[in-house]
Amino acid sequence: MKGWSPWAIVEPTDSGIISDLSEQTVLHGEKRLMLAVLESATEDFQKYVLVTNPHGKQLFQDAEDWFLAVNDESFFSFENVCHYLQLDSDYIRKGLSRWKETQRAIDSPAKPNIAVGHRRVSDPPIGYRRSRAAVRASVR
Repeated sequence: MKGWSPWAIVEPTDSGIISDLSEQTVLHGEKRLMLAVLESATEDFQKYVLVTNPHGKQLFQDAEDWFLAVNDESFFSFENVCHYLQLDSDYIRKGLSRWKETQRAIDSPAKPNIAVGHRRVSDPPIGYRRSRAAVRASVR
């Protein structure tokens, strides 16, 4: 139906239907905007988690702070966005935290625990091969 509009089937004198449709349009727009805010914060969180430059670090920190804020009463706080979009904010926080730790573990793997051997000063350097004559002389 090319050019179809919800306004085309509405009786112009019924203001109740018009206000309901108007509210739905506004609510739909608010949901899209809130979803865009959530997507932007998630993108910054994931894109900049491992960066070392100050600008990227700040973008990551801002996103992480937004996700972790609990008592923020602003309209676009993480808690309000999740509530409005019917998402579990704690579940998302835990998932992002696990994801961040995994990314950081992958980026900097733990160094193996290698025991360093000690040698006496009189011992030859490590990797040094003694001649057969020196070995025979030390056995005697």
